[in-house]
Amino acid sequence: MSSPISPNLERIETDIITLTQSYGPRPHGSQAARLAAMYVRNQLIDAGWEPQFIHLAENIVSCKGMGTHLFLAHTDSVAQSPGVIDNAVGVSILLEIARQTTEPDLCLGFPAAEELGFIGSKYLSNQLHKWHPNPDELKLVMALDLTGYGSLSITGLGPLWNTSRLQWLYAHTQPHSPYAYQVVSNAFPHMERSDHGPFAAKGILSAHLLGRGPSGVFPEYHQANDRYYNIDAIAETFEALLAITEAEETVPDHQSILEPGLVFGQHVVPGWMVWTVLIFGIASGIWEFRQFKKLIPMLIHGLIATIFASIPMIVLTHGYFFEPSPAEITAQNVNGMPATGWWMGSTWVSLAGAVAWIAWRQKRQIRGPGALLSSLFTVGGLLFSPLFAFPFAIAAILHRLTPIAALLPAAYWLQPAILRELTFHGLVPPIFWGLFWLMAMPAIVVNSKDSPDA
Repeated sequence: MSSPISPNLERIETDIITLTQSYGPRPHGSQAARLAAMYVRNQLIDAGWEPQFIHLAENIVSCKGMGTHLFLAHTDSVAQSPGVIDNAVGVSILLEIARQTTEPDLCLGFPAAEELGFIGSKYLSNQLHKWHPNPDELKLVMALDLTGYGSLSITGLGPLWNTSRLQWLYAHTQPHSPYAYQVVSNAFPHMERSDHGPFAAKGILSAHLLGRGPSGVFPEYHQANDRYYNIDAIAETFEALLAITEAEETVPDHQSILEPGLVFGQHVVPGWMVWTVLIFGIASGIWEFRQFKKLIPMLIHGLIATIFASIPMIVLTHGYFFEPSPAEITAQNVNGMPATGWWMGSTWVSLAGAVAWIAWRQKRQIRGPGALLSSLFTVGGLLFSPLFAFPFAIAAILHRLTPIAALLPAAYWLQPAILRELTFHGLVPPIFWGLFWLMAMPAIVVNSKDSPDA
């Protein structure tokens, strides 16, 4: 749904320039950070809002009406960066929302010290009763961080985002949501890494809007060259927020986390369909249950194949065969990840692992209950998240047609783009990339037919 209100892009750019050029880097506690906070306060007052400072001198929030929605954008940056994308653009978008929206029930928050561990937003969430007009009426928290480039994306779709809530969201705006983002947020909600996280930890429906470029990451993250933005991306984010605030329907009440929704493109796969696939995937292994004893040889050969595939992957990612990319240099500066060329070499790494794994599979000609193992992986995946288990269930179903179909989960996670993003965010160092081949164990068989000699 598109709003008839359009952003004043010239005014937004003025805000960005003021925050990043007039004040420059804005680490928490610095004079620049204090000036930026006062600038935000003055802009809110001029727009008719009544800002409050919560616990910290730079921690600002302001509400109107019942405050059913809370939008957040942190004002601080790291010391070495002017912080255009991280996070002057987000702040400027919210200031323009403040000037233009007629929504009577909205809160805008500008947390301090996000870069030091979400300190400002933790105070906001912990002291909700002190500043919110009616805490029980807060239905949705959206954090803007790393917006203003690429295409609008969303993460933080944790267990509270059931089918009905996702359908509500995608009826009003359609941010891109990669499957890997959904799995991480659903399985590990405590790992949220923006200002929405403290609210999500308290059981409040929360998410994170961000930009996602062609590489999947923001290569200038926390760097001195975080100086550029895309005006179309800014307009897209503004319109998405405005559509959410002006939605006629309220966010559906939470019913059950057992109603998982899966976003596929711009569509929401309903929870009943997710569970149908999971149940059929688990049931598909029952046909091979009498071959249960053959699981041990399968697991042994699958483990050997994983090691066999991991060796060339480790060599290629740690041998400095490829030129380090700017994203690698950023990852090295931010989280200490060695810049060995893993970014540029990821395609060859995945290919080398696949060739080694398939070569072992074809040489050994293993037979066994592959569908049964896929169904057991489905059950194991459910310990983390129904979304994580979903591709294993599909693999178990398709395994009845061809054993190689069981490669589906590993094939997804071993995509070069996925490996790069996981590493850039400090989740999976390149030395562990080969472990994803453990997901391919059900595909180690070349013949899984249920016959006496199988």
